[in-house]
Amino acid sequence: MDQKKIRHILKNLRIIYITHYHSDHNTGLFQVIKEREKIYEEEKQVAEPLFLIIPYNCGAWVLKHSQLIDKLNCKIIFNQHTSTCCSNINKLDSESEETKINQDDQEEKFGSYENDDKLYQDLNQLEKDSQINSHNLSDFLFEKLGITHFKSVKADHIPQSYALNIKHKDGWSFLYSGDTRPSESMVQDVGNVTILVHESTFADDLREQAKARMHSTDKEAIEIGIKLKAWRTILTHYSQRYTGKLFKQTKKAELTEAFGEYASENVVRSWDHLGFRFSELHHLPELNRCMKVMFNQSQPPSKI
Repeated sequence: MDQKKIRHILKNLRIIYITHYHSDHNTGLFQVIKEREKIYEEEKQVAEPLFLIIPYNCGAWVLKHSQLIDKLNCKIIFNQHTSTCCSNINKLDSESEETKINQDDQEEKFGSYENDDKLYQDLNQLEKDSQINSHNLSDFLFEKLGITHFKSVKADHIPQSYALNIKHKDGWSFLYSGDTRPSESMVQDVGNVTILVHESTFADDLREQAKARMHSTDKEAIEIGIKLKAWRTILTHYSQRYTGKLFKQTKKAELTEAFGEYASENVVRSWDHLGFRFSELHHLPELNRCMKVMFNQSQPPSKI
């Protein structure tokens, strides 16, 4: 990607959503924010607001960085406060609902910082600011992007893990799972979606390992796509063990006809540097079949 395009993307970046605390989902966050700021400084422009959405347990990490290393010029929102941040028609209606949201992760919340009075006070102020920022985000999403629903949904991974569900005024909907086990509660909460991006860390022969590490297999992810009636299910977040073997399939004998048809016609297996517009999802399952042949050909021949 050329520098001009990178600058364009960074300058127009308005929302960063962190699903959970693990470093493979947030390493590089501060550098991205810093590079974005540099572009506005070089062009002598006032930076457009950047919304940074994080779980409670990332609060101290983000706050300390902003206080001690680089001040973060962004509006911080906790994932827990986007549970009802859905356009002008879905803002917080009552104090009781707000209290309920705040208590979702009350047990872990910020972590064990009660003995650090200053930090604990700062974190509680950050929480108050988050509730205000969530309304600003709601206005931005609806007025600028036509998004009518922007909701954090509990994921089954580590404490304070979230998926993101988006609905647009034009009728399409989107769910990004983050890291998670297959979640029936997520299916019930979200309903049907147009596009599902779901982690598939392991092939299905390692299902027990997937359970132990709170991840999903490719077959489990596809089954969630079927339950959500997703027009396209995009698989991602593969274990490094599958380098060059992205297209390992579950044995056909273990698949139903309906599953096989959905996997062939509706599933997109992502790969490094894959980029696309939603309109290009029409033909990406066909491209996957081509990529499968390419990856298989790259493997050394089996021993006889």
